[in-house]
Amino acid sequence: MKMVQISVLFISTCLLGLFFLIVLAAWSYGQVESKRDELNALGAIKHKIDALSVGSDNLLIFRGDDRLWQVFFK
Repeated sequence: MKMVQISVLFISTCLLGLFFLIVLAAWSYGQVESKRDELNALGAIKHKIDALSVGSDNLLIFRGDDRLWQVFFK
């Protein structure tokens, strides 16, 4: 009878550990997705900053036309 109780305890512990790992995996996946969204947003901001930098360099070097000035006043 003792062997049955040890087996039930062992199986219960393993199932509890498996449940904990599933919860941890779901939480980790949510964290990764939120960081990926944040990274994409920062990439879009970097792209806009790079475009603004190129435009400002163009204005300073070539004394840009009116179309280029309108970009900065939007």
